[in-house]
Amino acid sequence: MTRFYAATGDGIARLDEAGGAWDVELSLTGSGAQCLALDPADPDTVYAGLREGGVRRTTDGGRSWIDCALPVPGVFSLAVSAADGAVYAGTEPSALYRSDDRGETWREL
Repeated sequence: MTRFYAATGDGIARLDEAGGAWDVELSLTGSGAQCLALDPADPDTVYAGLREGGVRRTTDGGRSWIDCALPVPGVFSLAVSAADGAVYAGTEPSALYRSDDRGETWREL
């Protein structure tokens, strides 16, 4: 099976391909999702950056999402380090935050 995720500017789309057919599921509709990052160690863990809602995390492939309590709401870039699993969030106003515990706590760099 092949899986893709896309931030649409309004939400997150998950596309799954199996047997030549594609299934699309939308989540976080209306959230202003601007970016996303997949955890390289776990294909079901995805982080979404929201225009005015901080960072959300799913551990079940997008079926449910939790708020990661980033102290700044405007997130426009995300990355997950393959080396150590750290999550990085680029925000507006311009700042860079890092989480070493999957988005439970954040520190500004």
